[in-house]
This record gives sequence, structure tokens and C-alpha cells, in this order.
Amino acid sequence: MNNPSRNPIEKIISASKPGIGHAPFEIRFVWIGLFFTISGGLTLGSLAAAIPVFELPFANYYAIAYQLHGHLQLVAWTGCFIIPISLHFIPRFAGIPLKNPNVPFIVFLFFSASLFLRFFSQILLPAVPESFFKIASWLVFLSAILFLTAIYFYIKSIFHVMGEAKKKIKRPALPPVAPFFMMVLAGWMGYAIVNTVLTFSMASEGKFLSDVVWDRFAVEFFIGFVLFPISFSFAIRTFPLYLRLPATDWSVRKLAVFFLVTSLLALIPQLPFMHTIASAKSANISAVGIILRSLAVLWLIWKLDVLTRLQMNWVQKYEVEVPGDNRRSTRPGMPDYGEFGKFELLIYAAFTWLVLGTILQIINEVSFLWQGYRYIIDEAIRHIYLLGFITNLILGMAPRMVPAFMGVKTVFRPNLVTWSFFLINFAAFARIIPKLASNVFTRFGNILYGISGLFAMASIILLWLVLFNSRKVFNREA
Repeated sequence: MNNPSRNPIEKIISASKPGIGHAPFEIRFVWIGLFFTISGGLTLGSLAAAIPVFELPFANYYAIAYQLHGHLQLVAWTGCFIIPISLHFIPRFAGIPLKNPNVPFIVFLFFSASLFLRFFSQILLPAVPESFFKIASWLVFLSAILFLTAIYFYIKSIFHVMGEAKKKIKRPALPPVAPFFMMVLAGWMGYAIVNTVLTFSMASEGKFLSDVVWDRFAVEFFIGFVLFPISFSFAIRTFPLYLRLPATDWSVRKLAVFFLVTSLLALIPQLPFMHTIASAKSANISAVGIILRSLAVLWLIWKLDVLTRLQMNWVQKYEVEVPGDNRRSTRPGMPDYGEFGKFELLIYAAFTWLVLGTILQIINEVSFLWQGYRYIIDEAIRHIYLLGFITNLILGMAPRMVPAFMGVKTVFRPNLVTWSFFLINFAAFARIIPKLASNVFTRFGNILYGISGLFAMASIILLWLVLFNSRKVFNREA
């Protein structure tokens, strides 16, 4: 029998245990994120989808709703999970406490103030009198300054942890995924800077919207440098534990570096000013970068074994003992008893959508290089990544990770997690498929597209019910 303490997976397990000097989990991030996601991001997204489909009398709000929806979904929905979880997980994972344990709360204050100002200022721009228009515009810029400040404190804290971990090498499991984490830090700072510049330009020029081309680039940059790498790093270091998958005993660092290089190759030529310098060459270089990056993503999914389950998992490989007949059996192929719901369904769905998105993007870019045009619109692929992949992933990982960070051993009504799986994937289907096959889905497809946001909103509300009531039950029993 091998000694399981020597196994790579044990480093992951120990990283999740509470340690002396570590800051507690800042749960208020999650509550504020869910509030602005439900009341802001998804409400605006539903409105933006419904206005042209059902010919609603809100045409003046369409462009603002669409752009503000994008910002809130990136910052409130993904950011309010990524930032507190990484501030909680990475220091424990590295074995280095935050230098200032108050940083999570400080970041939360600036972050939540930014969301509040951005939402309530920009949404009012078409309605306020001209005398108040400038005030509202500059409040939008102030929200960007607050957001940039929050990101500064966040990056400074994580960078300090990673720097100390590199010196002391307390946890050998950190260096392989370090390039992914560095991409995330660069991605947050890059997005915050671009957001600040765009809102300043919007306010100074008296516009309702920030520059559309730069705003679209900022979204693509955020997906490539924040959402993908943070998702991959957490998948590599937690899936073996949560899903009983193979240990990551392959060269993660080489893949991370390759992903970084191909992401730069894909995104740098997409900078708006590059189109005026060498439009054709830039587009071709970007297409090659996207293809190579997509191949790296497919390779990662294969190595994770999250969809195929063809490889030997870490329990089998290292001959780790599992509960015998005299103990309660875990779920088949899983290390838990179902106390967190069937969260794995959402993770499987997330990576299924990711496979679909990467394959379609490869087809698109090969078609562009070969024939000069793309078959699939960017909006469809973007929603595959954001709604299909990222939203499923958060809905799956949140009930598995966040309760443990709060000290909760089981979630409130685990079956609600399964219901969120059905709701969000119907929403993803309704939002994405009509855009992929517009000739097949005509009027019916438009109706599906128009109501998709309501189903997405319902799935997020279920997540709020699960987390809030789990916390409430824990507080009552404590």
C-alpha cells in the first residue's frame, strides 16, 4: 500500500484546510454579486434580448442595457465569486497568509461601491435632465476608479502571496499553475484600466455608451485572461478531489505557458488600433492564435478526464483506501454523499459547452483563413463561453466550495442544485442555438432567445436560495 501522504492530491486537500493567520471568507462578496447579477446583469440581459423580439417600447435603453449587462455579468457575476474565492483559496493553497487580513473586506467595499455607482448612474443616463446628465456620466467614471482601486488591492495581495510562496516553496503544487494565476492578475488589471479609460472618454464626450469596439475587445480580453485561466487553474487543483479524477501528474506549467503565448497571439492583433495598421495580417495572426489556444483547451479537457473518465483516478492510481462495508458508501464514482447536490452535472455541462465552443471557434477561424469569412457570429460563441461554460461552472462549483468556506457541511435542499442545472442549460440552449441555426429557428427561435434570460435568472435565484439558507441554518445551529 502506497503512502497517500506522498500523493499530489494530498497537497490539494491540505490547502483547503483552515490555517493559522488566514483571513476568513468574505461571504458578502457573494451576496452583493448575486444581487447585482439578478437585479442588474440578468434583468438588463433579459430586457436587451426581449426588446427586439417582442418589440418592446424601450428602444432607447437597448444599447445601454446590452453594454451594462455585459459589464455586470463579468464583474458582478464572475468577479464576486472569483475574487473572494481566490483571496481565500490561494493563500491556503500556497501556505502563505494574506499580509493584511483586512484586504478581503477592503476590496469588497471598493468593489461593491463601484457596482452600485455603475448600475444606478449609467442606467439613468437616457432619463435624467440635461443638467444632471454630466453628473451621472462622471459618477460612471468614479465607479471605474473605485473598481480599479479594488483590483489594485486584490492584485497586490495575491502577488505578495505568490512571491512569498516562490521564495519558501511551501506548496509544490502552486508553481505549475502560477502562469494561469499571473494571467488572471494581468487580466483584471488590464480590464480595469481599459474600463477606466473608456468611462472617462464617455463622460468627457457626453455619451451614453463607452466605445463599442474597445468595449468588445475588453470583453474578449477578460474571457481570455481572467475567465479561462482561473477556471483551468481551479479545475486542475480541485477536480481530482471533488470529482475523483486523475491527479495532475503531467506538465501543467508547459500547457499554461503555451496557453499564455497563444492567448497573446490571439488578442494582441485584435487591439482596435491594430486594424488601422495592418488589418488583414492582424486578422490572420489572431485566427492562428485562436486555433492554437482552442487546441490547448481541448488538450486540457482531455487531460482532466472530466468528460471521458477513461483514465485511472487518483484513488486507484495511488491505492488510497476508501470507506469499507462498515462505513457509509459515497456516491458511485464520487467522494461525497450527495450533501452538496448533484453539482457535477453542472460541471459536466460546463465543459461540454466549452468543447462545443472551442470546436466551433476552430471551424470559424479555419474558415476565415481558408475562405475569408466566418460561419458563426461572435455573439453565439461568446455566449457559449459565458453562459454555457462559465455560468454552469460557477453554479456547479459554488455549492461545492462556498459552503465549506463558511463552515457548512451540507447545503440547503441539495435537489435545488439539480434544478439549477436544468434551468441554466435550457437558458443556454435558448440563447445560443437560435444564433447558431437562425435559418432553422425563425420565429420560435426568436421567442426562445427572448425568454432565455428569465430561465438564467431563475437558476441564479436557486443558487442564492441554496447558499443563503445554508448559511442561515449553520448560524442557527452554531
